[in-house]
Amino acid sequence: LKPKRLAALVGELPEASGPACSRLSTLSYGANANERVIVKVVAPLPPHPSRLHQSFAVVDADETMAALSVHSALGNEELSRGVTLEVSSPMRIRVEAQHWETPQSAEPLTVAYDLLRIERPSKQLRVLC
Repeated sequence: LKPKRLAALVGELPEASGPACSRLSTLSYGANANERVIVKVVAPLPPHPSRLHQSFAVVDADETMAALSVHSALGNEELSRGVTLEVSSPMRIRVEAQHWETPQSAEPLTVAYDLLRIERPSKQLRVLC
């Protein structure tokens, strides 16, 4: 995704207001009861047979990106690129991974990202537009 397109997506987000409306970067790691964040779906992430959830790349108004992991069956054809979501009470998790075939002489490459875990999509996700 090019920076110009990302800025356009973020520019389409409604102003976050009201009680307990946060940015991705201000959510605590772990449970965030009674918090909500407005995000835009950047792209659905490829499915994998080993996963029982659906995943998406999302961005907030500060251009902070995270993965969104939606558990429990959700017939969500509507969660395509560009959809605006209100995410309530998300679980924020820091995911870190290293490649298992790092040469012994090299430092392992670590990839890290934040993930929002949603276990009750009917109560925790609302499509805004």
